[in-house]
Amino acid sequence: MLKKSFFIFKITLLISLVFILIWGIFIEPNKLVVKRIAVKVPEWSGMRENLKIAVISDLHIGSPFNDLKKLNKIVQITNEEKPDVIFLLGDYIAQRVIGGKIIEPDKIAGELAELKPKYGMAAILGNHDWRYNGLKVRHALENAHIKVLEND
Repeated sequence: MLKKSFFIFKITLLISLVFILIWGIFIEPNKLVVKRIAVKVPEWSGMRENLKIAVISDLHIGSPFNDLKKLNKIVQITNEEKPDVIFLLGDYIAQRVIGGKIIEPDKIAGELAELKPKYGMAAILGNHDWRYNGLKVRHALENAHIKVLEND
């Protein structure tokens, strides 16, 4: 009886691991999610009501399933939402990823420059950007007319 229970446990564990691998390698990286969250700020005047803010984070362009074509789709979807302000929260670059390749920051910044917020956008760098070459990523974004904040 104990051997049968242990066998069932091992099979269940194996199936779970296979599912997690399939989810993590093929399903999750291909998901694009738009979440709409309404935040009420009573202290704001009527001028700021219905301000639409888009937040884009952890693109990891160059990792498997995350290339410039997918970034272009993200830009299109974001523009369709007609945001007033866009915040880019870092980790644009992917490096040292199995099956990935380095995509130069100027190409990524060129795609991000196609974002069209009503009032503007600002970016910060993430740890992957700094690990790659933070100054190069920063200059690429700034050359694409994207304001980069650092300790601001």
